[in-house]
Amino acid sequence: MRRDGGLLLVSAALLIAASFSYLYEYRYIGLVPEGWTGSFPVVITYPCRDYALPLSTLGALALVSVIYLRLQGTSGMAPSQPFSPAALNLAFFVAAGLVTKVAVEIMHEVGGHGFYVLLLGGRVLEVHISLLWPLQSSYIWWSLPDLGSPEQALVMGGGILNCVIVSFILQLFLFLRPQPWRLAVPLLWFACWNCISSAGYLLSGGFGAFGDVAELIKMGVLAGVSSFLLGLAVFTVGYLLLSIVLRRLLKPLVSAKKLGYAVAGFWLTTALVVILTVFNPHVKASPVLIPVGFIPSLLWLVVEHLWRSK
Repeated sequence: MRRDGGLLLVSAALLIAASFSYLYEYRYIGLVPEGWTGSFPVVITYPCRDYALPLSTLGALALVSVIYLRLQGTSGMAPSQPFSPAALNLAFFVAAGLVTKVAVEIMHEVGGHGFYVLLLGGRVLEVHISLLWPLQSSYIWWSLPDLGSPEQALVMGGGILNCVIVSFILQLFLFLRPQPWRLAVPLLWFACWNCISSAGYLLSGGFGAFGDVAELIKMGVLAGVSSFLLGLAVFTVGYLLLSIVLRRLLKPLVSAKKLGYAVAGFWLTTALVVILTVFNPHVKASPVLIPVGFIPSLLWLVVEHLWRSK
């Protein structure tokens, strides 16, 4: 398929998805007000409208690119060359990061909280996965039987617990058994997002807990200091293992001089996560934390310099 033909399909898919996001209605039975004697009120919401503008913008950009390529092809210029292997690898790397980011949200909510809810005899009432995390939060609602505090804590901390377990299993697997590029990249991203998500939750215990960690602190399962130290340990181990795996993965593709910058660029992910989290209205994190998000990238540049100087 020609490049402009592929972009046209992508543009059409994005615009259709934007239209669906804008028009989709979600109906649910509202809570019964005190003294209500009639039928349950039906509430109509549009849960996907926040995605309509970003999707339509991307679709419009793709359509403009198609028009440009068509005009270029009719202007007497030589036909455009296929994408280079480097561009394809970069596109695959970025796409894998975006897809696995959403997969980790599902992992946290369904594979974490939802797993223990069902295991302990409860019911999952609703799941909402935000494509814009960490700018917006995902959530899961559940109903549990009468359980003791340890079981309730397991449900509340299940998202963090299972994400940490999965992350370190994948990290050790990639560290001990190097995999081909097409398999290693999504596994690396999946392990990374699980690590960042869980460590971020735990680290928040030291400067303003939110979400699962705030509830666990209220329950007395965690304290602010212990949560912060646990999050620091999770991120430090993950940071080292993932950096080594990524460095080994990029070595055949990037020159020795640029290798350190490539790994440091990867860790700008943490800066982006911190920035978007600060702007998440449900988290209310302090903007003072934004410079902290750049520490992993800067630290790796130092590590790479010391590594090469030996």
